Amino acid sequence: MVTPNSEKKCNKNKYIYLIIFMFALMILDAIAENIKGVFVPIFKSTLNINDSVIGIWLFVGSFAYIIFTYLGGLFSRKVGQKKVFISGMLFAILATFLFSITKSMGMLFVDTFLINAALALCAIAINTLIPFIAVSFQAVLMNLTHFFYGFGATIGTSSAGYLLNKNISWQKIYLGVTVLYIVMMGIFYFIKVPEVSINKETNSSNKLELNKTLVYAFGIALGFYVFAESATVTWFVNYMEKGFNLGIGSATKYLSAFTAVFTIGRLLGGFVVEKFGELRSVIVSTVIAIILFVTGIILAEKGLIFIAESGLFFAITFPTIVLASSKVFKSDSSYVMGLIVSSASVVSMILNAILGSLNQAFGPSRAFFIIPISLFISLCAQFYINNSLRKN
Repeated sequence: MVTPNSEKKCNKNKYIYLIIFMFALMILDAIAENIKGVFVPIFKSTLNINDSVIGIWLFVGSFAYIIFTYLGGLFSRKVGQKKVFISGMLFAILATFLFSITKSMGMLFVDTFLINAALALCAIAINTLIPFIAVSFQAVLMNLTHFFYGFGATIGTSSAGYLLNKNISWQKIYLGVTVLYIVMMGIFYFIKVPEVSINKETNSSNKLELNKTLVYAFGIALGFYVFAESATVTWFVNYMEKGFNLGIGSATKYLSAFTAVFTIGRLLGGFVVEKFGELRSVIVSTVIAIILFVTGIILAEKGLIFIAESGLFFAITFPTIVLASSKVFKSDSSYVMGLIVSSASVVSMILNAILGSLNQAFGPSRAFFIIPISLFISLCAQFYINNSLRKN
């Protein structure tokens, strides 16, 4: 006989397995996304492309992420998160396999479009499931999810650098990632995913109209931050190699240090936010990140450690801004969150393309200043949001 308690316990166990799977998938997605930063110098030399092309390449990836974030949201409503997970992993298997046989610039663009489509589908599935399976600990689960992403980024960048030093080609590394996605696909067959019904949110278009400026402010705060984070991960190795003639192995150590302290910040940052408040914590953290980053660029090669250490203060910004916006726009949270994340992705996409051109025109040492400038713009938007909420 199945009692209510036993049924409740069964559901809890199913959610535990699903949560563990989502953590593991976040690690793998982070590896797949972040190893490209290590390979940028190799892509340039092997495929005979310059920094401007790299900027366009990143633009294509961001464009794919925006499209499939939107499509993934619609797909989740119609067929459920399980099929979105499956679609994302299938895209990832195809993309990483194509990376392993890539020999031309055109193929690189196709691979990047597909892997970003995969990452977007997996992310939307996870983000729409978290509120359903974690009613009382959404903030904890959100921060842990981002912690495991940072953990995966650290594993990915450090492992890629180590394997390259062992003369293992980037194509073989991508083939290894393909195998990992196939294993995850097999494990997913045994994971129970709840069917999440989407409740119709109350129509509060008048309220949204009144807060339209605030929506844009959240988009600017998140978008310029997302660019700063992604640009650091993608261009840091190139900055060190071209600016100071560091080998890939040595440069990767600094990138790994950045992602390592970034991961620690994600793990512990939630406690700081809980104690001092969301926006206050983000503002102070962003100020420190800007100071460290600018100091690092000014000190040139001696300042690389400061840039690496700034990762600790990058950490809480994304999850905390996301949580803050969901609290501000409660009645229209799904729509507004989609708008904010999409606008953030557009900002990041455009700025990545600009950074590629700046690298080509002025060199990496000068072009790298766009990252702290971007953080400063995000900081201004954060101050605006904080002041607006105080007045209201």
